[in-house]
Amino acid sequence: MLKRYERRRLREIELWFEANDPGLAAFVRAAPAVPAKDREARSLTSAGLVGALFVMIGGVLAVPVLVFIGSALGIGAFCWLYWLFGKTPGSR
Repeated sequence: MLKRYERRRLREIELWFEANDPGLAAFVRAAPAVPAKDREARSLTSAGLVGALFVMIGGVLAVPVLVFIGSALGIGAFCWLYWLFGKTPGSR
């Protein structure tokens, strides 16, 4: 929850944007909000893919630490993603 001075400052910024760039203010106001679950799923999928990339690079360069970090990152991200969406990764 925002404090009173933070809300006031945020409102001042909103008014400034409405006065100086009404097109941007209208665009931001009309933009659809992305649900937090979707943002988290995208972040976790990206982390899992980066982990897989680390594993491949570590395997090619024969760097065991990179393989370990990549596998830990990938497995952790995909387990968290599995936990987030339940039994089937595609269900919401």
